[in-house]
Amino acid sequence: MKMQDLNGRRVKISASTLTVKDENDKTRGLVRGVRSYKTWNAREQFDNRILLGVSGLWAGANSRLIDLDRVILDGSKMYFLHDLRKEENYHKYWEHMPGCDAEREHHAQYMEILKKCEAAGVTVVPCYVI
Repeated sequence: MKMQDLNGRRVKISASTLTVKDENDKTRGLVRGVRSYKTWNAREQFDNRILLGVSGLWAGANSRLIDLDRVILDGSKMYFLHDLRKEENYHKYWEHMPGCDAEREHHAQYMEILKKCEAAGVTVVPCYVI
């Protein structure tokens, strides 16, 4: 499988593979040869620090909006796995609830980071991260 095939699918992140699962937790595909942020060596972290900063991922991780485990390198291309569950829960529970201004603000900041990612060249892959 390729990273583009992950749209809307359930994905489990491992050190060097992404496993695609179906509704019954059966494996339906693998993306091999990818590395999540925590498995990058120091050189890769240093080389990609500017892209992480420009895309807003680094600031989002510091404010706990972004989980850096979902930043994936596939060769020299960087991807961010956008968890659709986060967006669905916001629309289901928080969007129209009175008194939840903090949640609305967090969601707006998260969506702004996703826009910055696309503008900076980081491909956002919408999927369900398990």
